[in-house]
Parts: sequence; C-alpha cells; structure tokens
Amino acid sequence: MKSKSFIEGGFGKNKKAMLVKDFADFHERKVWKVNRAINNNKDKFRNNVDYIDLKTTTSDVGVLKTLKNNNILTQAQIGNAKNIYIVSERGYAILIKIFDDDLSLG
Repeated sequence: MKSKSFIEGGFGKNKKAMLVKDFADFHERKVWKVNRAINNNKDKFRNNVDYIDLKTTTSDVGVLKTLKNNNILTQAQIGNAKNIYIVSERGYAILIKIFDDDLSLG
C-alpha cells in the first residue's frame, strides 16, 4: 500500500511558517498581489491551519509588536496593511500552486 505524502499545515511548536512579505520577496511578487491571491482563493485555504491574518486576529497583537520591535515590519507597514498574513508549510504549498511560475516550480 502506498503512503500518501502531504505537507503539514498548522502553527505551533516546531512548525515552520513565513510571512507573506517573505514569500513575496522570494518569489519576486508584490505583497498586495500575494494577499489578493489568498483573498481570492479562500476556498483553498483553511484559516488557522494554512494561514493566519495577524492584522485581524486580536490575539496576535503581541506578534505584530514583536515583528515591529525586531525591524521585520515597520509601523507604517502594519498601519497601512489590510491583511498581514503568515502561512504554514501547507499554506506556502498552496500559494506555489496558485502562482505556478518558474520560481515556484523549481
């Protein structure tokens, strides 16, 4: 019997995650375009498993403060953003499928 390979989703101890800002930088995309891809494909993502919106999740205010204090995001970026997404490994894999470009393929 073949075992199915899958990419784990979710957030927590020993789970990998990244900001959409980093995805956009790596894949040479604008952050707003990646955010739009998530917003337009919500049926493909599971909230709190594939992505978390740090801007709208009130329990993550401390995370935004930490990102600001560590010079990862500026106060202007936080204040101006409608969404500040963080994606799990599974969320990252979904974004790669959505973009289907040379950087995403290899």
